Amino acid sequence: KVLNFVNRYRSKDGSYRFIEWRSFPAGKLIYAAARDITQRIREKQEIESSRDNLERILSHVPAVIYSLITTEDCSKFTYISKNVEKILGHTPEDFYLDSKFQRNHIHPEDLPQVNALLKCEPTQGSYELGEYRIQNKAGDYQWIYDKQTITIQPDGNREIIGAWWDITDLKKAESQLQEAEKQIRDKEARYTSLFNQSHDAVFILDLKGNVIESNKRAEELLGFTKQEMKGLPLDVTSAAPERSYQVLEQILSGNVVPLYERPFRRKDGTTVPVEISAELVRDGEGLPTHIQSVVRDISERKRIEKKLIESEDNFRTFFETMEDMIFVADRQGRVFFTNGAVTRKLGYSLDELMGMHVLDVHPVDRRKEAAEIYSDMFAGKLTTCPLPLGRKDGSEVPVETRVWFGKWDGTECIFGVSKDLSQEQEALRMFNRIFEKNPTSMALSSTEDDRFIEVNQAFIDRTGYTRDEVIGKKAKDLCLTEYPETFERIVEGFAKDGFVHNLEIKFRTKHGEILDGLFSGESFEVLGKKINLTVLADITAQKNAEITALQASRAKSEFLANMSHEIRTPLNGVIGFGELLLKTQLNPSQRQYAENLTVAGRSLLEIINQILDFSKIEAGKLELEKTPEDLIHLVQSTLDIVKLNAEKKNLELLLAIQPDIPRYAIVDPLRLKQILVNLLGNAVKFTQSGEVELTLTCEIKEGNNGVFRFSIRDTGIGIDHEQQKKLFNAFTQADSSVTRKYGGTGLGLMISNLLAKKMGSEIHVESEKGKGSTFSFTIEAVCELDDAPFKPDKPIRRALIVDDNHRQCQILREQLRAWQIDAEVCGDGFSALKLLDRSEEPFDVLLLDSKMPYLDGIETIRIIRKKYDRDSHKNRIILLNADQSDVRIAEIQKSYSIWGILNKPIKLSELRMVLENLYAPEPLANMPISADSTDTVLTVARPPRILIVEDIAMNMLLLRTLLKEMVPNAILVEAENGIQAVEAYKNNVIDLVLMDVQMPEMSGLEATEIIREQERVTGRHVPVIALTAGAIKGEEEKCLQAGMDGFLTKPINPVALRNVLANHFSTMSTETPLSSPEAGQVIGAHFDKDQFMQQYAHRRDIYHSIIRSTLLEFGGYVEQFGQVIPKGDPALIRGKAHALKGVSLNMFFPVMAKYAEEVEKNSQSLTREELEDYYSRMVKEWEQIKTEIGEILGLNT
Repeated sequence: KVLNFVNRYRSKDGSYRFIEWRSFPAGKLIYAAARDITQRIREKQEIESSRDNLERILSHVPAVIYSLITTEDCSKFTYISKNVEKILGHTPEDFYLDSKFQRNHIHPEDLPQVNALLKCEPTQGSYELGEYRIQNKAGDYQWIYDKQTITIQPDGNREIIGAWWDITDLKKAESQLQEAEKQIRDKEARYTSLFNQSHDAVFILDLKGNVIESNKRAEELLGFTKQEMKGLPLDVTSAAPERSYQVLEQILSGNVVPLYERPFRRKDGTTVPVEISAELVRDGEGLPTHIQSVVRDISERKRIEKKLIESEDNFRTFFETMEDMIFVADRQGRVFFTNGAVTRKLGYSLDELMGMHVLDVHPVDRRKEAAEIYSDMFAGKLTTCPLPLGRKDGSEVPVETRVWFGKWDGTECIFGVSKDLSQEQEALRMFNRIFEKNPTSMALSSTEDDRFIEVNQAFIDRTGYTRDEVIGKKAKDLCLTEYPETFERIVEGFAKDGFVHNLEIKFRTKHGEILDGLFSGESFEVLGKKINLTVLADITAQKNAEITALQASRAKSEFLANMSHEIRTPLNGVIGFGELLLKTQLNPSQRQYAENLTVAGRSLLEIINQILDFSKIEAGKLELEKTPEDLIHLVQSTLDIVKLNAEKKNLELLLAIQPDIPRYAIVDPLRLKQILVNLLGNAVKFTQSGEVELTLTCEIKEGNNGVFRFSIRDTGIGIDHEQQKKLFNAFTQADSSVTRKYGGTGLGLMISNLLAKKMGSEIHVESEKGKGSTFSFTIEAVCELDDAPFKPDKPIRRALIVDDNHRQCQILREQLRAWQIDAEVCGDGFSALKLLDRSEEPFDVLLLDSKMPYLDGIETIRIIRKKYDRDSHKNRIILLNADQSDVRIAEIQKSYSIWGILNKPIKLSELRMVLENLYAPEPLANMPISADSTDTVLTVARPPRILIVEDIAMNMLLLRTLLKEMVPNAILVEAENGIQAVEAYKNNVIDLVLMDVQMPEMSGLEATEIIREQERVTGRHVPVIALTAGAIKGEEEKCLQAGMDGFLTKPINPVALRNVLANHFSTMSTETPLSSPEAGQVIGAHFDKDQFMQQYAHRRDIYHSIIRSTLLEFGGYVEQFGQVIPKGDPALIRGKAHALKGVSLNMFFPVMAKYAEEVEKNSQSLTREELEDYYSRMVKEWEQIKTEIGEILGLNT
């Protein structure tokens, strides 16, 4: 056995050395080897000493030092300082024994972070794992900071030496610091918010009084910005700077400065009264750092204080000047204050009144009674005291006294107000005299029970009762009213309103006589009681006079109707033959005479129309007839009426229509046009040079209502203020010299204003003598927008408008802008050419006025074509023609390739049509345009037989001539009265009757009734058109009730006559009728729009107008058919189906027409269920038609 051991040996020098022995026995011998290991032992001792020192040092370091070796498989701690137990409670052995001990104790929330960092560890060098939480021995988590140094060992493994710093306290401090910082930030935010949102101005000043900081209210108060105020002394804004220095000294001295007021001067120089508070702010050591000043705007307070002072002054003035006597007494009734009225009316001085008892101002013999009344008043049993007050001289003043408790300067007191009734009593005496002597029946009755208290002598005389028979009775008991409900209505009026005014009643006298009366009454209070004062005027004579006047009015109306016929009949011949004469070959003089004849006849007709209108309005017979109307078309056609007269005077007519205006409205088009024609005619008549403008605007209200404003402006002679007062009087003009110069009846404006009032409006005038006038009125009507979009073939982006009339340019530019077209404007041709020279982007269209000074539109176009545009299609030019009589226009258009011609005044529909067709294959002016003309011959396949019934030979000749012009192949049958008309009807197959209404022997109405009786036998209906000069309302109704189909007024309008002929002869034409599909057959379209467009020659404006009206009205025909089904009357059902079929055929609704035709043919045999089925199909069909129309109009998008 080998034996190893170490011992020490002393050396020669006395020192000890460590000897290591190694021995082993060999028999009886022991072999041994020794070596000196003193150096090694000493080195080991030094290492151990160093380790102990290191452990001792590390135990005082606030960090755990560790080392570990990491291999591919695991990591193992090789060292961990003992202070780990002091810091975490774990022993080093815990970490040595379990390689995963550390990771198992890392906080679960921090472990992903640590793992992620470990994956990113470098192969060597310093590396921070950062901060994370680790669980200590007690189970709590502590924050540590982990930093490592990595080295590579020769064997390839990594040695990691690191340190854990316990930063738990640091983290807590950091958290507390963050919370403190958050609290500071919140506090600062709250302070900043309060600072900036304060209703007062806040200033931070340095110790010299200069502004360091200010809030938003300070900017608002003074008008300076924050930057402008920074660094300025605050006293700069003061209106009293010397006071600012005194306050600053007080603040710096540490004195408390009370609130003080002074004016501040704003940036704009104005001053504002403010209230200022200021304090010195010190730091933690008590040293002053800055001054904080709060400035409050006290403008409103000052205003209120001023008002209070004024109010107090006013109260004292009111108190002293009141005519009522005012007493102020203490609770014992001793007077301590009165107003001036007491001393004036009672004769006492103020000193004498002081200390008197309130009862002392009553007469001595009434004081006890006064005391009892006051007691009842304080108890709420009475409201007033009727006893008089006694003057100092012993006389009495009649009064009504009221008292109440209150306070005077904080002291409990009694207020008393005595109203002097001297004047009232005098008035009562006067009332009694008036009441008794009044010739009208008067009565006083109690409101409470309606019993009579008093009646006057007129009441007794009129009713026949004595006073004793009436007093204490009710009117109901005496049966004074003919109808009981009249009495109830009077009682209800008093109860509800306290009065009854101008109530017409029937009253009965004692003897049973029934009279007409006008009843009025009023309730009032006398001495606390409510009384009714009633007045009954006997209007029996007046009523009888009204009946007589009404009979006279009817006679007048009949007379006017007859006179209208007698005047219009010869006038019809004058105008008609004048127009026929103008169509013949005449020399210049003859033509002039014929023109004068026609103009004079129409002027006379206009005067007659005005007188008749005035008569109808005066009699209250004029009624408005409202229908859906295209307002844009209406104003355009109105301008056409005055256009010729305007051209003769070389006036420019302007039409300005609001671009987005609703196109359709429910109005009376005839009367509206009458107003506009009158106003426009006056504007043209009284304007010698310049322009006349018609403006139409609209303001949309709730629902479908719009307020339309019509305005007519001129540059004429103008009207001064005095003349304007007489404008709307009948038979007068503003200036009598105007009548002599311009003519006229003076009825036009008056009639127009009355018509406007019928429409709920009134004509207003703004005018200045010599500068022109503007007449305007508004009407409110149900309206509908024109939703048809502006759709040119290609986009139009730029336009050039050239016109010397600035207003015309403005109107065109606004309209083009509404269509998304930018427009440049020039006032003459030279400017236009310069603009074309410098314009980089071409214009899509040029609109040029034909007449301009210096260089007119035609010459400008010639230069443009020659200089800029040899290709005529490059610049599309539209000529605005101001002279429609210029015969060269057509040739000029062709020569210069003008794309379109718009006659002035420019009409919206024509402008739109030209622009929408701007890129058409050929100019719009060269396209065929359909037009109604009286010269157009009506082609009727079979010669129609027309019966003319007219008792005036001249009128017969006129009608014969017109009919031969319009229907050359017509066969005319003539009759002079109703009897001959009936015979002619019996002896001929008549296709149309033109029937005069008033004729001798038998009138046209009687003849028509006989013809209709005959038709019941023949079964053939012949259209009868009334010819009448009667323009009184009701004439047309009489004609239609007699069985006539139409109505033409004299003088006969050729266009209206031609329309009647075309309408009634359309069924006799050679055109192929609409074929009816077989039952169940599917038709290509519910609305045949191609046929419809062909019917109206592709006139887009007419097309849209008609189908819009159809949307409003057609559904009514379908609904009317459905309403008659329950009645079960086959004739009624057939009639409604016939009407529906006719409208459907006219509108090219083939399916709807087929349904209606089937019902019409089988109305006798169809059951109610079958009729309901047809109605259901018609309703669905109408919905389909509306959908197709909506797609055309763009309403379904």
